[in-house]
Amino acid sequence: AAPGTHSRTLSVRSLSLPMGLALLGALALARPGAAKLTEVWFESAIDHFDMSSTATFKQRCLVDASHTLKQHVAGRVSPVFFYTGNEGAIEEFAENTGLLDELAPRFGALVVFCEHRYYGKSLPFGPGTSGSFARDKIGKLSVEQALADYAMLLPRIKAKFGLSDSSPTIAFGGSYGGMLSAWMRLRYLALVDGAIAASAPMKFAVGSPATPGFYEAVSLDLQGADPACPERVRLAFSQLLALARPDDASGEADASRKVLAHRLRLCDDELSRGQVQHLLAWARNAFVVLGMCDYPYPASFLAPLPAWPIEAACRLMKQDPAEHDALGGLPDSQRGQSARTV
Repeated sequence: AAPGTHSRTLSVRSLSLPMGLALLGALALARPGAAKLTEVWFESAIDHFDMSSTATFKQRCLVDASHTLKQHVAGRVSPVFFYTGNEGAIEEFAENTGLLDELAPRFGALVVFCEHRYYGKSLPFGPGTSGSFARDKIGKLSVEQALADYAMLLPRIKAKFGLSDSSPTIAFGGSYGGMLSAWMRLRYLALVDGAIAASAPMKFAVGSPATPGFYEAVSLDLQGADPACPERVRLAFSQLLALARPDDASGEADASRKVLAHRLRLCDDELSRGQVQHLLAWARNAFVVLGMCDYPYPASFLAPLPAWPIEAACRLMKQDPAEHDALGGLPDSQRGQSARTV
């Protein structure tokens, strides 16, 4: 989800009341029917656009067919509710997408969650940097390839579960998955009859102009919770860089990084020069997760977080009594979701 889309005022930080709660909020609620999902595997082409390649990989889908039988008995056609998997293991999205579970009994729908290539267990070349994430293999990770996966899977899923080709298909997705569901409807009109794209930041696609920019939106989320919070966070990052000294290989810089590791309460109490960029990405991405999951209720999607986690993080950023020392609040502000982002 784009940061700032779940918040308390009817502006950039909008919750947008009944319809927003029905479509956006419900997509992110815990799914009580997740236990009904069955794991199904399919062979998918590694490259859909290279006609000379026959290489395949195993792609995982989770399917709930418990609502389709009564449709068949009544002589009615069951629709397919197809969740276009995001950048993560598919069960994370299946367990936190309540809208499909609410709608499926009403429509007798077949519910399908398919995993995005290169995530979870759907790894074309196996795990690790020597497998799927090797430099010469990562090029098969693209929006176009992912959409083609889903387009090829849909007819096979219908056939496997006894649905006709004419069974209507509605694509669902949230955040990046919402972008995929919208693009599925645009690119594969013959396969997808409609799409519900929740919190889908379409203008954040690479090459598309977005105002505000992505990280500007994160800053605006912080500012909406507490006007003093963005400056406090900037000060913390400045102090972090001053101690990290990423361009300095001297013994004095090593000692400075050791002080930083202690201040941030890192597990090893050590920080090498080569780890500095990873540390910066961890700290930055933690605020991104907080912005994307700034729900008005406690939630465990992506990470266990309290209601209004941005407000909670800003309070923790300011709890250090030293007015000019913001660094101490940085690890506190990111408690709970750090395991996800490290």
